[in-house]
This record gives sequence, structure tokens and C-alpha cells, in this order.
Amino acid sequence: GSQLSREFSAMEMEEIRSFVADTDMPEPARPHVVSLIEHGPPEIMIRNYVVERNANLVVIGTLGRGMLFHLLIGGHAPKIVDATPSDILVVRAPPN
Repeated sequence: GSQLSREFSAMEMEEIRSFVADTDMPEPARPHVVSLIEHGPPEIMIRNYVVERNANLVVIGTLGRGMLFHLLIGGHAPKIVDATPSDILVVRAPPN
């Protein structure tokens, strides 16, 4: 990928780390969290990940219900649910 793509992915990963760090998740559970950044249609990327790893639960974190959420997840939610052969849990970050 391009330098811009790598920089964008690094920024996204930092947001994910911050999101997870701000949760009330017990410390022993944290090593079991897999954070992944994939670029492509969410319903396809999530389905492929679940199928390849035989996952039984997908947890999707969101920073709120702003425009970005609706663009990335909101419009795709029915497609993600239909395409994903596992349970899905959407977790919203607590308000600041």
C-alpha cells in the first residue's frame, strides 16, 4: 500500500487501542482481543474473517453515532448481519 494508506492504518489502529483501553474489560481478557484493520466492504471483510477463523462472535466497536458510524457501519449493518455466520455485538464508546 501507499505511504498514506499505511499512515491512515496506523492512526486507525491507535484509535482502536485507545477504544479498548477505555473499556471496563478485565485485564485477563485483553490478550484475547484481536484488533484488525481491513480495507474493503465491511460485510465481505467481516464474513471472510469469521469463516477463515471459525469465529463464533464478532464485536464491532464504534466511537459514536456520528456521520462516520453511519457511513461505515450504519448503512452496512443489514448486509453485515446477513453475510456474517456468527453473532455480532456492536459496542459504543462511553461518552466523554
